[in-house]
Amino acid sequence: MRLSPDGGRTFPRYRGGRLFERQLQDRLPSQPATIPTCDPETGMSRLLAADFDVHKAQALHAPDPHSLVAAQAADFAALIARCGGRAILDGSPSGGRHVYVLWQRPLPHAELNHLALALARRYSTCDPGPMSSPFGQIRPPGAPHKTHRGRLTGWMHLLIPLDQALQAVNHPCGAQTWNRLMQELEAELAATAPIIRTGPGLPEDLLDCSLDDSGVPWLPQSGGRRPIRRHLEQIAVHGTWRRHSYPSASHARQAIVNSAAAAGWRLEDLVEAMATRRWPWLARAYAKYSPTQQHLRLHTEWQKALAGIAEYRSERNGHTREKPSTRGGAPPSAPSMLITRWPRPLQSKAFSQQPDSYEAYQRIRIWLNAVIIAENDPQRRKRWGRRLLSVRKVLRALGAAAQMGGGLEPHFGVRSLSLMTGLGWSCVARVLQLLREEPAADRLIDLTREHHGTQADHYTLTIPAPYRHEALWRRWRAGNIEIIHPGLWDLAAGAAFVYQALLPSVETTTREVIRLAGIGSTAGHRALQELAAHGLADKGAHGWRRGTVTLDDVAERTGTTARRQQWMELYREQRRQWHEVLTSRQAAAQAHRNEPCGQRPIELLLQDGPPGHHGDPASLAGQPPAPPAEFTSALQLLRRELGAVILRTVQQWTPTRATAAQTDGHQPILGSDEKGPAP
Repeated sequence: MRLSPDGGRTFPRYRGGRLFERQLQDRLPSQPATIPTCDPETGMSRLLAADFDVHKAQALHAPDPHSLVAAQAADFAALIARCGGRAILDGSPSGGRHVYVLWQRPLPHAELNHLALALARRYSTCDPGPMSSPFGQIRPPGAPHKTHRGRLTGWMHLLIPLDQALQAVNHPCGAQTWNRLMQELEAELAATAPIIRTGPGLPEDLLDCSLDDSGVPWLPQSGGRRPIRRHLEQIAVHGTWRRHSYPSASHARQAIVNSAAAAGWRLEDLVEAMATRRWPWLARAYAKYSPTQQHLRLHTEWQKALAGIAEYRSERNGHTREKPSTRGGAPPSAPSMLITRWPRPLQSKAFSQQPDSYEAYQRIRIWLNAVIIAENDPQRRKRWGRRLLSVRKVLRALGAAAQMGGGLEPHFGVRSLSLMTGLGWSCVARVLQLLREEPAADRLIDLTREHHGTQADHYTLTIPAPYRHEALWRRWRAGNIEIIHPGLWDLAAGAAFVYQALLPSVETTTREVIRLAGIGSTAGHRALQELAAHGLADKGAHGWRRGTVTLDDVAERTGTTARRQQWMELYREQRRQWHEVLTSRQAAAQAHRNEPCGQRPIELLLQDGPPGHHGDPASLAGQPPAPPAEFTSALQLLRRELGAVILRTVQQWTPTRATAAQTDGHQPILGSDEKGPAP
């Protein structure tokens, strides 16, 4: 901690040859003190400190600066709670507020500074100063505030119960909280990030466009989603409007969609408003179409709304422009909206658009984005068919294996992947075959080397060309790629993905859980019911959250722990047997190479006839004088194409059933290397 030499105005490390930095002690300091917000040596921190300052509120001429500061600090703390995390809130005698968010892992200071700048853009009283430098300082709860005329003005005091503060310290926020917070602050983060252009000839002020978790574009707005225009909301509810404003129902319907898109709504928000009967007329306006046409019509008009807004905003500074169409239907040709901003660069150097310029772990993140896009691609889902869930499990296992190896080539065989997915090794092999036999432009994995000896097939994670731009555009998901825990092996289809979508302390609506899991409605409800039956999910007043029962307990109760152990022992024995086969083959090959007369030209061998019967005419009675022509042709073909060598060895030669009963000779075997499946 640092002590202030001037009553709390500044907190230098050195001044006048004196060191004002001290070790933390059990007792409170007697003068104003601060703690660092970051480790300057590593540039990493587990603390995000948001400082809501009364002076900034006064500079805005707010009628009640203290109330404004308190309201914005409380709003940010509520935002952290909605994202699934916990925050610590304290106050100063002057009316200021601090909100502290602790993270499970140290994060780069550049990312935390970027986040602080985004918060300052959303909250007018938020000062990003404590996070603006790796040497930043902030007064913690319990620290003396300031001294005035030799007297202490007070202390920083907690504004939440002590047990809640201890819970926040003992259970810091994880990757899911970080990801949700990034999505909530999408617009603010984009406004402070460097721009990467991805299309030729794009206007300077062309609209930014982001993607939600389902891959659908939307337009995030500073401050979050806003209500649509009042008269349009009345139309969405009652279906009445002035004909001179909207000449037809399709015009009115498109106007509602346009307003929702411009106000920062996602397409799923619009669907929810119709499904919950908040907008009954709009729901009826789409209900006249078949379910398939409804889906197509809604997505078409949503994309048209985004394109129209982009065209309008990109041309608003021009001298002339055409009025954008407001009628429903197919969107007109519009300028590309593919201008993206990297929301949080992980390094100081600028990134290029090619995945090859990233570090290995970053390229794995981009590949995972491509996997998520593929899982929501209707054509690919149809191609995968009933193996969809198995394919998703295997792909995540490959991603986890790549993370373990630190590269894009996971060196895991089908049996190792089996233990990571809960699928049998033969099922994993069929899924890998399905993935590697997809069209070359759509492959998520490429077979770079087939199995040989003890080495399994080698695959490389690849990003399909149709998904490349969108995969680069999306945010990277933090944390390790999750594999399927044995406790979820025997539960309903999709239960593993539903469980991963649940949060431990924040309730999520059923609809949102199913959307995040990426499965159908029926399967999602069945999975939630089964998870609840095992204590892995609890339903509260506002939705679902993770239960208190651990996955290890469920695995023990359902017997999957024992099954996994049996599989491990079986696979270990299969590997041992395979290694013995390889060793015996190598020994036999070496023995044949050591025999001086072990090889004969193929022409002489064919003239000799079956080996072991020379000089015994009786044994050759009733046999043809030479092997069949097909056998001879096959041997010659193998020698010419594969370089085979004939060895006189111990295996029985049975060219036909008739001759097999009359001979006890030996079959020539090929001296070329044989390959079998690697465990």
